[in-house]
Amino acid sequence: MSIAGGWCDDRVDRSAHRRSRAAALADQHHLVRVDGLSPGGPTAIFQQQARQLSPAARAEFIHTLGLDKPWYVQYVYWLGNLVFHGSLGVSYVDQRPVVVKILEKMPVTLEMLSIALVCTILIAIPIGIYSAVRRGSAFDYAATVLAFASYGMPVFWLSVIAIDLFAAHLHWFPASGGSTRSGTSATRSTDFIT
Repeated sequence: MSIAGGWCDDRVDRSAHRRSRAAALADQHHLVRVDGLSPGGPTAIFQQQARQLSPAARAEFIHTLGLDKPWYVQYVYWLGNLVFHGSLGVSYVDQRPVVVKILEKMPVTLEMLSIALVCTILIAIPIGIYSAVRRGSAFDYAATVLAFASYGMPVFWLSVIAIDLFAAHLHWFPASGGSTRSGTSATRSTDFIT
């Protein structure tokens, strides 16, 4: 019996889908564990801000959020809220729903993603075509080395280098945040490139 196009493909696809779902749940589990194991826990953020918590207020805060329960109980509550109510919880800092905070930043995120995608297509496709036409040339080898080196670089490090180059030295973009055409960031959340 042939594997290609037969019943085995469907079984492999379902198995891969189950593994990816299990990996996503494991990632969420690790996030819950890291938050609880961090020094001071989630309440440590308040010790760095202007509003200090007394030990009694800290204990009440921990109990209100259910952080006094075992990590697996916290995880089950969090997962149940996500699945049945679509809730990612409430921010520790300003007590606003996390979904609302994510949706506020979504337009800028999509704009940056679109710009990155267009730039990638405009740069990568011509380089790939030229490398394919001139296979074995110095340009082909240089493009291959650059591609593999860029895959190997940590994104957080490369982003700091890009900010330093394009914002601090070349002054092409702002170092942080965005700007709007009207000059105030409160009027629109997009217009990353003005």
